[in-house]
Amino acid sequence: MRSIKTLAEEIEDAGPAPRVRKPKPPRAWQRMLSGRRLDLLDPSPFDIEIEDIAHGLARVARWNGQTIGEHAFSVAQHSLVVEEIAAHIRPGLEPKWRLAALLHDASEYVIGDMISPFKSALGSSYKDFEARLEAAIHVRFQLPPKTPVNIKTLIKKADKASAFFEATQLAGFTKRESVQIFGAPPAGYSVTLTPMPAAEAQKAYLDRYRELRPHVTLLDLQMPNMNGHEAVQAIRAAFPNACLAILTTYSGDARVTQAIKSGAQGYLLKSALRRELTDAVRVLAAGHRYFPPQVAAELAHHLGQEALTARELQVLSLTARGHANKQIGGALGLSEDTVKGHLRSIMDKLGANNRTHAVTIGIERGFIEL
Repeated sequence: MRSIKTLAEEIEDAGPAPRVRKPKPPRAWQRMLSGRRLDLLDPSPFDIEIEDIAHGLARVARWNGQTIGEHAFSVAQHSLVVEEIAAHIRPGLEPKWRLAALLHDASEYVIGDMISPFKSALGSSYKDFEARLEAAIHVRFQLPPKTPVNIKTLIKKADKASAFFEATQLAGFTKRESVQIFGAPPAGYSVTLTPMPAAEAQKAYLDRYRELRPHVTLLDLQMPNMNGHEAVQAIRAAFPNACLAILTTYSGDARVTQAIKSGAQGYLLKSALRRELTDAVRVLAAGHRYFPPQVAAELAHHLGQEALTARELQVLSLTARGHANKQIGGALGLSEDTVKGHLRSIMDKLGANNRTHAVTIGIERGFIEL
């Protein structure tokens, strides 16, 4: 029998155990024909192009390809029908919501068309993944990241109506079956579907998008997934010539300055009268900047004043959250004396009497948000 010492010696002679390499995470991006690389797990608006969407949707078959005709009935052609039906159901539907209808299945250009029962079987993980991709697509094309419930309901109704016509004309369903599954189509609307070749469907989709894309885009500051400044930057990077303006409840020269730096050409307040907003949109559409007198006066009042540094903004933000000097120092890796020095500088720049007054001014001017 080997002694414990002998075993230990053998282990020592064998040298250190080989390193176990961690497996690389699976590749989660897809290269598009445009050259973009879209990270499917963390999609960015910067990596989304309408040409890629049109190309992909024109080659994704509805009904898993189980339709009659020489060509598959594509998601691109389906989206064109849905947009048309949505406008029929709600006459006067705004162009941006018609664009939302056109893009309602845009995520399928990378994830394909799955039938609803299969999506349900995959559970919430798939829905979360799809929602992130849809939000990125919406931001890319100057739409709210999350579609309002009433518009989403409208698009779903139009989607089911399109499915009714597809089922009865292309997929072999009887009208009775289709009504039971999708409901009756809207009164006064009818369409004859002839599946288009992929290239034709792709062109039709692109042409319709170009007709619907906005001339002036108004964005709120507070939105889900990203704020207004971030959305302006993303849209500006993708559309250098886009006309963008902030429409918000909040004034404050710091907010306005940040909006301008982000690429906004205007800053409008929700308290403005309808006529003022209409005039502002016309000015913006004509290629000019627009800042209402109240906002312009606020900018002029603080013009030339020394701005808060990045560190001072951090200190002010933590102060607003109720942190004491010692806590702020611990969070930022600073001594208490250094924190006190920053606070003195902040109060001097803002004309504040004390730290509470500094926080109040910081919130009013838009340096910090609670």
